[in-house]
Amino acid sequence: MQIGILGFKFTGKTTLFNAVTGASLPTGQGGVEPHLAVGRIPDSRLERLTAMFNPKREVHATVEWVDVPGFEPSGAAGPGEGTRFLEHARRVDALAQVVRCFDNDIEAPDPQGEIESLALELALADLQVVENRLDKLAKEKQRKGKNDQPLEPPLMERFQAVLSEGRPLRDLELSPDERKLTSGFSLLTLKPLILVLNGGEAGVARDVLAAAAATGAEVVDLCAKVEAELAELSPQERSEFLADLGIAEPAAHRMVRS
Repeated sequence: MQIGILGFKFTGKTTLFNAVTGASLPTGQGGVEPHLAVGRIPDSRLERLTAMFNPKREVHATVEWVDVPGFEPSGAAGPGEGTRFLEHARRVDALAQVVRCFDNDIEAPDPQGEIESLALELALADLQVVENRLDKLAKEKQRKGKNDQPLEPPLMERFQAVLSEGRPLRDLELSPDERKLTSGFSLLTLKPLILVLNGGEAGVARDVLAAAAATGAEVVDLCAKVEAELAELSPQERSEFLADLGIAEPAAHRMVRS
């Protein structure tokens, strides 16, 4: 399974990537190519069984994480940057958007604005795919007198209407046949979405949590900087640190299981 980590620049995206994969990539430097790494899925049951039976080999389920390059919202760095970078996310199975909820030295956080802006970027990227497909279907009908898949044109028209409103295709109820028709297009707004609210050590405000939950996406709040520091500790040091804080497990573990 592949999960794409995406978001605007300076949201803590690569810091989170380091936390869930154990990588040590430099942060805050931008880039135009995605990073890939494999991280294991924490399983307390497996750990207990391993402690009891001491097997020769311990095999964890894994996830491949893709750190999609961060970008500026459309209009800030010119049109096309977001659409170009989001192409890296089309091959993944699910998306995790990192939202900055912490103060930095440049500007105050705007979590709701980030969530809405990236939702629009995803919708526009999908709209381009759908409209290109509608053009091809129109040419096919003109050439052959009919479409090979009669269900496809009305489905793409439904998609076009929803995406033109800036809404995700996840809002639609699709039949198994309709889902099969769309499988080859890797539409971004059909993929499961996790909103990762990256706050400071003080946490994330309740109104921000409520606004994120209202989108219908899975929501995880954490501090990526702390999670990355935890990932660098030995298991014993990590357990002691979490116990001191009264926390059962790192928040990044919750995100992996979302």
